[in-house]
Amino acid sequence: PLLGAVLSARHAPAAQIVIVGERSHPGTVALRRRVAARYLPFAVRVNVEPGAAQQALGRILPFVAAFGMRGGRPAAYVCADFACREPTSDPDVLEAQLKALGSGAG
Repeated sequence: PLLGAVLSARHAPAAQIVIVGERSHPGTVALRRRVAARYLPFAVRVNVEPGAAQQALGRILPFVAAFGMRGGRPAAYVCADFACREPTSDPDVLEAQLKALGSGAG
């Protein structure tokens, strides 16, 4: 079973899902719920609070520093194999991006 798990992880796309927004903002909550509802065992999920927390996290994970809110609204970034899709603040668009990520579609 362990060899099967390793093989599965080896062939899964390297994926990251970053949500930037204030923790209690309704838009952030909606985006996080969409991500939490999907089974994506090989995706790294990063929730980012803008401001000082993001700057501190950016020192550890430099790619996070480049992501931000869009037009003052929380935003989700879905990246796979070192390429990111268009950031979105719309939970339905995020759902479609996650579905494509889960199916392996580009």
